[in-house]
Order: sequence, then C-alpha cells, then structure tokens
Amino acid sequence: MNYLIDTHTFLWFISDSSDLSEKAKMLIEDENNSIFLSVASLWKIINKWWLWFFMIHGQVFLIQQEICSKTEPTSLLTS
Repeated sequence: MNYLIDTHTFLWFISDSSDLSEKAKMLIEDENNSIFLSVASLWKIINKWWLWFFMIHGQVFLIQQEICSKTEPTSLLTS
C-alpha cells in the first residue's frame, strides 16, 4: 500500500520518538508498503533547520558582543 507521511511522522520515525504510535511505526517499517514524504515536508524541515541554525549562531554572536563590550581594552607591552 502507498502512504504519504507528514513532517512530524517522518521526524518521529527517524528519531525513534515515543510520540509515534506502534501501528504507524509498523506500517512504515513494512517492506510491502511504499512510504512517501512530500516536497513540502522537506521544505519545512530545511526552513526550520535554517531558522534554528541562525538563531543559535545569532545568540552566540550577541553573547560575544556582550562579553567584548564589558572587557577592558588591553595594551600591548613591548620590550
């Protein structure tokens, strides 16, 4: 049988999440079934990943700016 799975079902399956029902897991793992994932699901996953990526890196940048703004400038000592 053919099944089109949604984004959450796919993510729960690949992460072995307990949120996925045993029935759904058995249907996906059954070699007699054809499992499809829509392009829209892939688009959603990629967009969420990029959002997470930029949020994390943006926070790191802001923390670095905060630390740098609170430190005293250093002077170079030469002999």
